Amino acid sequence: MTTMFRNGLTELRLAARALAKRPGYACVASFTLALGIGASLAIFTVVNAVLIRPLPYPDSDRIVEVRHHAPGLNMPDLESSPGLIQRYRRSARTLTPMAAYNNRRLNLAGSGSPERVNAVAVTAELFDVLATRRVLGRPFHDADARPGAPLVAILTYNMWQTRFGTDPGVVGRTVQLDGRPAEIVGVMPRGFAFPTRDTRLLVPLPLDPQDGFGTFGIYVLARLRPGVTLGAARNEVNELQRRIPEWFPELTKETLDGFRWSVTVDPLLDRVVHRVAPTLWILLGTVALVLLVAGANVANLFLVRAESRQREIAVRAALGASRGRIAGTFLAESVVLALTGGLMGVLLAAAGTRLLVAHGPAQLPVWTRCAWTHACSCLLPF
Repeated sequence: MTTMFRNGLTELRLAARALAKRPGYACVASFTLALGIGASLAIFTVVNAVLIRPLPYPDSDRIVEVRHHAPGLNMPDLESSPGLIQRYRRSARTLTPMAAYNNRRLNLAGSGSPERVNAVAVTAELFDVLATRRVLGRPFHDADARPGAPLVAILTYNMWQTRFGTDPGVVGRTVQLDGRPAEIVGVMPRGFAFPTRDTRLLVPLPLDPQDGFGTFGIYVLARLRPGVTLGAARNEVNELQRRIPEWFPELTKETLDGFRWSVTVDPLLDRVVHRVAPTLWILLGTVALVLLVAGANVANLFLVRAESRQREIAVRAALGASRGRIAGTFLAESVVLALTGGLMGVLLAAAGTRLLVAHGPAQLPVWTRCAWTHACSCLLPF
């Protein structure tokens, strides 16, 4: 075994020297492989992180989003309203807990230069829906969203790092949000990116039970009750739509029929990626084709090189070299080129992945996991 290993290393050294004498051939073959491997790895990394792996929450396949549709009002995709959410909470038995949120832009001052930040207003149930704990402090309570309650805020980990230097004493500190004093009551864990990867703050979302049917603009998340299937939840929520005229007397069944009113309950991951999934699958198929073309081109280069070495092969055979030894020489050159092209491909994939993440849609919280996925996928060429 030791002798075989030494012979293999010797063949690799000789192959490297032979390729060094023909830098044009070696560079073209290596760069062709690198482009194919790099493009494939970069896109696969993103597809794996976005479409294949689950969202970074416990039992994320049981988190669903409730959406409404009213094509008759030229509103094919609606969120929800405080009035509907309150009634869903009281009536739904298959979805619990149920949370609401919407996006905000807030002016932040204090503990640094003033800046305008992306924030999300959430109800207290969101932390139970996502099953996410904080690294510091407490979650929101229902009392935080009551009229007249002091404003409180929870920092994302990125905000805690960049603006507060990961100061463990940040809880209890006061900042200004849109000119109002807000007490920091907690810090979310590293990697938390909800609903977008550029969210910096969480604030309480008040829901007025007196709000009517039409104040839309709030997203609804819920977790399937243990033992409940997605189909059962869909059936129940569809049945609840029949009670809308009872809940809101100003609406009649005929009015809703004119709206072509409907509701959908879909897994959160499907809602998050539904706009980009077709594009990513097409890209993955395209780069797979590029990899096949790159492999075919390199194979043609190998054949051309083998044809040009017929005289060398004949001389070696006349001197007593076996067919296995001659084949081993070509195999060693292939291994050297594959290793070189694979290494360069990994470097290209790393740069490509960073570029895709930097310019990818902000609404994909799963982009934050691309770095780890890429580290794993880098092993593929070897």
